[in-house]
Amino acid sequence: MNYTTKKARELELKLKQIFPNKNINELTKMVKRCVRFIDKEINELSIEEELLYSWLLKNCINSRTAYRWLTKINNVENSHYHKSYAETIRNKYFLKLMKIKAELKELIPEIEENQYQLIIMRCKRFKYREIQELKTHELKVLKFLENNKLNPLTVWRWFGAFKLPEQLQQDFMLGRIPRNRAVKLYQNKELQRKASLSWQIIEEAKKIVNEVV
Repeated sequence: MNYTTKKARELELKLKQIFPNKNINELTKMVKRCVRFIDKEINELSIEEELLYSWLLKNCINSRTAYRWLTKINNVENSHYHKSYAETIRNKYFLKLMKIKAELKELIPEIEENQYQLIIMRCKRFKYREIQELKTHELKVLKFLENNKLNPLTVWRWFGAFKLPEQLQQDFMLGRIPRNRAVKLYQNKELQRKASLSWQIIEEAKKIVNEVV
């Protein structure tokens, strides 16, 4: 733990002793109002904010510094919350997808699992009238989806999402980026990785040639 984080945590503990019913987000907002009061952006403080302001002055703690410290903690806790929430969402849909795959294996045992996403995509296109007909096994899948009140588009997105790296999965699950954007970012990273690997191979080949010569 670095110095700033240590001081921020110490401040958080002291403020929670004074305001036991306030969480870190509420404390951060209170300190921010103290800063705005100093800058004359607001004309008055609440009773709790006046108590906080007086305590900061008494303990020679700059309000801006206190705000910066608490903001750092608040950001960390929000990050942990979002990650945990994304993981909960991910697990929820992962279990749903696993259940769908298991039921599709029973419904169309003659079809390989790696074909499921393509079949779901064709069901989606048929539903939105982008194609005019489906094969027999595709019609079975469409009927299965309809009977279970599953939108082919949604299920198709689930299949695609779980092929993405974990961080992109989280961003997609939390709605930070659309699926197409997540897929494009993943493809760009893959291209960069392959380009880097190709460059390393070329450099190694040059090195070997130079050693032989």
